[in-house]
Amino acid sequence: MKLFLDTGALVARYNKDDEHHKEAVDLFSGIAEGKIGVSKLYCSDYIVDESLTTCYARTRDRKVATELGEAVLGSRSIVLLKVDELVFGAAWKMFREKYQDVRLSFTDCTTSVLLERHGIRNIFSFDRDFEILGFTRLSHT
Repeated sequence: MKLFLDTGALVARYNKDDEHHKEAVDLFSGIAEGKIGVSKLYCSDYIVDESLTTCYARTRDRKVATELGEAVLGSRSIVLLKVDELVFGAAWKMFREKYQDVRLSFTDCTTSVLLERHGIRNIFSFDRDFEILGFTRLSHT
């Protein structure tokens, strides 16, 4: 299965005080050990930005945020998708016009557009709003 890594999962993995830390560590271990059946991991430049910013803001520890960044940006197993003009435009339209009752951030909209364009149906996220969009969320909660 193709699996997209969302901000919440990445931050929880590196922030020991995050409420989902243990679950994130366990699920990332399961992925690394081949127990979850992931064929390819994906992330986006916007998720990396949001993850580094959120991790640093919550931990106040640049070393922890840097470890997160190095893990994603230095990974050979994570495909980093880019938000280009077409993705940005589609995400802006989605943010502005669709799902008014769903709490989607602009970054969530870019993620949704990227998932659709790359045929990715599964996301490692603690954000239930992705289920409303029709994606399958990988988490124990």
